[in-house]
Amino acid sequence: MKAPRFGIASRLILLTVALVVIGQVINAVILVNVEGNLRAQRAEAVAVERAVQALRVAETSRFATRRLQRRPGFQIERELPPNRTEVERGTKLLGEALVADGYQDRAHAVFEAKHRGRRMLAAAVQLSDGRWLLAGAPNPRGRGISWAAITLQTSILALVLILPAVWLGRAVAQPLRTLTQAADGFLTGRPAPPLPEGGPPDVQALCDAFAALEGRTLAALEERSVMLGSVGHDLRTPLASLRIRVEEIEDERLRDQMIDSIEGLAQTLDDILTFSKSTTGGTFEEVRSDALVRRLRAHYGEDVLTIGHVDAATITGAPESILRALRNLIDNASRFAGRAELSVRHAPEGISFCIDDDGPGLADDDLVRMQEPFTRAEGSRNRQDGGAGLGLAIARGVAEAHQGRLVLTNRTSGGLSAQFILPSSGDS
Repeated sequence: MKAPRFGIASRLILLTVALVVIGQVINAVILVNVEGNLRAQRAEAVAVERAVQALRVAETSRFATRRLQRRPGFQIERELPPNRTEVERGTKLLGEALVADGYQDRAHAVFEAKHRGRRMLAAAVQLSDGRWLLAGAPNPRGRGISWAAITLQTSILALVLILPAVWLGRAVAQPLRTLTQAADGFLTGRPAPPLPEGGPPDVQALCDAFAALEGRTLAALEERSVMLGSVGHDLRTPLASLRIRVEEIEDERLRDQMIDSIEGLAQTLDDILTFSKSTTGGTFEEVRSDALVRRLRAHYGEDVLTIGHVDAATITGAPESILRALRNLIDNASRFAGRAELSVRHAPEGISFCIDDDGPGLADDDLVRMQEPFTRAEGSRNRQDGGAGLGLAIARGVAEAHQGRLVLTNRTSGGLSAQFILPSSGDS
């Protein structure tokens, strides 16, 4: 089974980091706005204070006014700058300060304007002679908070929150990972780890439910195997007795026909029993692909089976079940083409046993349909001997019990190619 790209623990970590970063960005934006607002208020208060103090000096004499003009940050102008932007809050503050200082009727304003290439904040008060006294203060805009400090704070906060996220992710992921391995080994004979007994209650409930399902399923399969075995035994006995009685028939032609029918029934019975056990796979052990090929060569001989290229690999599986599946494929090929060619090659999914023949092939619609149980092709590859149509279904069941697959394709040069693909443990 292909592992997910990101597990629960990884997703929790990514989600935690993403939420921390998003929260810190929002926090930083809010801090920038608040800090900017505070700086603006302080600058307005400084400008207002300087303007009120300068007004007291300027109203004492003309000499004091000229002297004030020479001080940095103060100007005497006949008109206010035309490109100014009035600051309503500062203007209100300046008005309150003027009233408190006894200058109730003085025109006033606090505004932002560009002066000598810089944006400045200024508080303006109209003098008794109609001119305007401008007291400037540095514009607070453009100043911000320390992004380095925000980054450091975000990193520390993320690390602090990642630790419980990792713990929680592992507490959930480890039991699920064990459950996945147990599910992969279910009905295949592969060794599986014991189901976890700890973890969150929801995960433990899932493991308990799976254990109960596994127990009920295995019990049902065992009951089915026992029942089919009993049926097979009960049927073989009368078939053997019937075979003995048929031998006494004097008509040779009739006797041979009846013997063929009895043997066909016995073979069908064997196929049904084999198919019922194919999904369980049998007892798994390590077996070499070239060792399987040698056994098949010895079984069929060179007249029926041609051996092509053989890659050696180690397979973890049930040898007898694999051999039964391969023999079904070879028998199928030799039945319709007279002989078969077997090659073994490494494939992306493991190791591929390829059985090719030069027979009539199958219709494209039958390439998948023929792998279903009790299915036979209509046409050139149809069995005329009363077969049950279980050979390909058994081969597919064995492949799937080993976490592999069976693929049927028509060869471009004619005939059928059956690829029996199994996972491999590596080169031998």
